[in-house]
Amino acid sequence: KDGKEFYAFIDPDCTYCHKLWLESRQFVKNVNIKWIPVSILSEGSFAKSAQIIQSKDPFSELSKHENSFESTRGISGLDNKEISLDTANKIKSNTELMKKMKISGTPAIVYKDEGGNLKIINGAPSVDVLEKIMK
Repeated sequence: KDGKEFYAFIDPDCTYCHKLWLESRQFVKNVNIKWIPVSILSEGSFAKSAQIIQSKDPFSELSKHENSFESTRGISGLDNKEISLDTANKIKSNTELMKKMKISGTPAIVYKDEGGNLKIINGAPSVDVLEKIMK
């Protein structure tokens, strides 16, 4: 769809990432948010990121995870033997990209402002900030 593009680095075990997910829902009609699963908080987040990435429909799997986050902490994740090498490499690449961009935690939003300048927001921004950058 048309609209500004945003890239959100998220860890499936991150409560602030969940907050970003919930608060960004009101803006998704106007923007494209590409959710980039990483694994920095726990071994469990690697398994959950793998389940999301390896799914036939990663966005639906991420939605399922986020919609059940408060009651069950989301999806359980894949066993190590179920994670393909390609999926493991994608998670590692996502995490390395985050580090190369000097992003130290999740969530982090990467986007270009009106002038085409690359911007990075570390942490979960307030709804006011989301509204300002996503309008």
